[in-house]
Amino acid sequence: MEQNFEFDAYPPVSLSEVHPPSADTEPMQPVLAAPAVSDRPGAAGIGLAHTVGCLNILVTALTAGTLYAYGLALGYRAHVAVLVAADVRSGHHRLAVQPDLFSAKPLFTCWDCSAPYLIVRVRQDFTAGRRPVITLTLLALVLAGALLSKEVTLLLLPAFSDRSLTHTLAENPS
Repeated sequence: MEQNFEFDAYPPVSLSEVHPPSADTEPMQPVLAAPAVSDRPGAAGIGLAHTVGCLNILVTALTAGTLYAYGLALGYRAHVAVLVAADVRSGHHRLAVQPDLFSAKPLFTCWDCSAPYLIVRVRQDFTAGRRPVITLTLLALVLAGALLSKEVTLLLLPAFSDRSLTHTLAENPS
């Protein structure tokens, strides 16, 4: 019996005709998933798609934890911060479980929820008279991670360049 490829969306072609698209933009999601894909010693019997899909579930849970810490840093009571984090987590359940299990949206959300939290921590460190070297380094890494996750982070940079943060940095040059 001969195979018919007449109605296939992508019929087979020769290797000389194939030109894969470049993967030089938004590489953070594949980079973070590479260890789970390359060597899975304890994942016998678990499919590759399930292993990679777990990354988004873990990142979404990390986002909820970040929002909890952000609520505490802003001075809210612990149970209020838990409710906000749980509400956002349940509201973003689509981020964790999507038809496209390898979407960069949960990772982008995690980075972009971490940046305002770190900005608040920098402001608190300066107010307390401490030098926030580690927090500023983490903030730079988070913004770089967000930019490598989704290029739309460039549109959010003005929001992250908080006016009070720049005034705080200008007042405390040490």
